[in-house]
Amino acid sequence: MDQSETMMPTGLSAETMAPKTLWQKWGWWIIAILVVAILAFVLFWFNLLPLNTVVAPKYQAVFLSNGQVYFGQLKGEKGERDGYVLLSNIYYLQQVNVPVQQTAPAPNAKDEKGKPISSPQPALTQPDIRLVKLGSELHGPEDMMYIAKSQIVFYEDLKGD
Repeated sequence: MDQSETMMPTGLSAETMAPKTLWQKWGWWIIAILVVAILAFVLFWFNLLPLNTVVAPKYQAVFLSNGQVYFGQLKGEKGERDGYVLLSNIYYLQQVNVPVQQTAPAPNAKDEKGKPISSPQPALTQPDIRLVKLGSELHGPEDMMYIAKSQIVFYEDLKGD
């Protein structure tokens, strides 16, 4: 009888008593984690994960790369319009320059040097910003818009009020 055989507990061989390497202990876990990570990366890369779509029917402010801002309900689109989102119930800001009413000088008004004031002052305007509902324009667009995801800088949810 060999000395190594006498020291082993009953039913265990020398192979089962040898210390396991890191790969033997954690190999399957490492493979499983890598597969899940690669799968998540591929799904995210091809926009198949619903991470960048809005679930609740709230209103959002959508800021585009050309400086325009639209307000509406943002929804992710799948299928034939991949790479686009749908914005509905759309509003946008419109700036209108409103003339400011000026007071006319008195008929015999004179400046500091005593000369009569006769030249008219240039017309002053004040910007007036209005919220406009999409669809009231001359060309009559529908109240929905497909926007390329690549053109959206960011969007933010608006409060209910």
